[in-house]
Amino acid sequence: MLVKIHLAAPDEFIERPWSDIATGLTGRLEAPASVTAPPTVTRVEARDAFEASRALVLETFGAIGEPRARHVFTDSRTGTISLYQIGDWLTAHVIRHNAQLKALLGR
Repeated sequence: MLVKIHLAAPDEFIERPWSDIATGLTGRLEAPASVTAPPTVTRVEARDAFEASRALVLETFGAIGEPRARHVFTDSRTGTISLYQIGDWLTAHVIRHNAQLKALLGR
């Protein structure tokens, strides 16, 4: 898998809607083993790992200078997407996991 982070988007870069990006994604996207919790993880460990991940994302996004819309990420599955789009995906991903946890806990 090709992954490349660009400090500046090419001049011709135009953000594509997620619906267009999603149509190009085939099969099930699986999280890499390095970020998948083992079956023996406890709730406290999972919560602590989530908090560490959250802090890292906030720190990373905060360290990137302006204009953030000009920073892009290229992956062989998604093509080139902007930092804003990655943030949108992360937000939607967290919302999805939150709903899964609520369903699991019966809320």
